[in-house]
Amino acid sequence: MRRFKDIIHLHPYWVTPETTVRELTRELVERQVAGCPVLDGQGRVVGVVSFTDIAVKLLFPRPGEALPSREELLVRDIMTSPALTIAHDSNVAHAVELFDKHRVQL
Repeated sequence: MRRFKDIIHLHPYWVTPETTVRELTRELVERQVAGCPVLDGQGRVVGVVSFTDIAVKLLFPRPGEALPSREELLVRDIMTSPALTIAHDSNVAHAVELFDKHRVQL
């Protein structure tokens, strides 16, 4: 049975809530990844952030909300939190079920 750890990066690129969206965007493009975990100062996962989060915030701000610039916007302003997590030794079928249940797009 395939395990989740066999198909993921065990040490992925990550950012902090204080990382700018400009830096995040540059790194995601350079690393050719769609998103990454957000870690706090103690190394705990506090959220996830993706190109979808960037697009939603910049293209569809809430009514009355000023359109922020990527220079001012921080990861904490756009990340999805709490993060959906799964043990790295879980089987792939369980991961797929969990992602489907929570509508996670890969």
